[in-house]
Amino acid sequence: MFKIGDYVTRKKYNNDIIFKIIDIKDKTIILKGADVRLLANALVDDLEECKYCKKKEIIRLNKHLDRSKYFYIPGIILHIDTDSEYKEQCEEFYKDENIKYYAYCFNIKDFKKNIIKLIETHMPSIIVITGHDAYYKNNNKYLNSQYYIDTVKEIRKKYSYEDVVVVAGACQSDYENLLKSGSTYASSPTHSNIHALDPAIIAASISLTDSNEKIDIEEILSKTKYGSKGFGGIMTKGKMKTGYPRKEKMNIDKIKNSVKQLLNNRLKIKVNIGRNKYEYFEGHIKNIYQNLFTIETNKGLKSFTYADVATKQVVLSKFN
Repeated sequence: MFKIGDYVTRKKYNNDIIFKIIDIKDKTIILKGADVRLLANALVDDLEECKYCKKKEIIRLNKHLDRSKYFYIPGIILHIDTDSEYKEQCEEFYKDENIKYYAYCFNIKDFKKNIIKLIETHMPSIIVITGHDAYYKNNNKYLNSQYYIDTVKEIRKKYSYEDVVVVAGACQSDYENLLKSGSTYASSPTHSNIHALDPAIIAASISLTDSNEKIDIEEILSKTKYGSKGFGGIMTKGKMKTGYPRKEKMNIDKIKNSVKQLLNNRLKIKVNIGRNKYEYFEGHIKNIYQNLFTIETNKGLKSFTYADVATKQVVLSKFN
């Protein structure tokens, strides 16, 4: 007998996708894709148990930047997800690419009411709105697309295409209406599935492209699992700022060392969010990476760069 947490495939679909059982209602099994952003259900007789070993996806954008003279400020990403496991995968990817991000997990019905406050708090240049979805061909309806559409419309009431790039949708989402509502990139042109990391790959590529450079849509989509079958979009420019001259690396090394010395200490954190406004947190340093570090705060996990500390956008101090 199957139980919640088991990994299975569907015989009806030639066992093409590995799913995780997330709920059981009588003889109906509720499923979510192990690696694709798809929700589905099946009868017990249609399922076949399988072994699944989660492996970290090794994906690198391999963006080559001249760091001998110039410094770079990638675009900040705000990532909103319905699935905590997928969110964590995307967070690891952003960290590997050394991109500053803020990630949240909500019930999809709460996306719209939270989005503007989160934008005002974090001032991102790229927003990812994703989770689960499904297309029902027999009645031409979508499971969750309307929630994504309504959230994008809410964003566009206040923020233009130049203000923020919006990457929206999940597996089999309503591509046409997501674009009409104001998405810059959306899924899914062919009602195909998308990989859990596909929205993050698109967002990170934009974050690491200079703000004066046009995005090569075909190149970005070629880095995703399903290419133009899973995502499409409109022409836009990158969101990374390039500056000159670059500060001596030794200064960053000193800052990194000073951050390391704060490990295992309870900290007060002051964050400049612009327009003479500040946010205040309490917490402790959780992880230190090459170009950024994370802090577990009383308001969730936050990530900052050493440049944030250097420019006093973030001020760390120990409790007395």
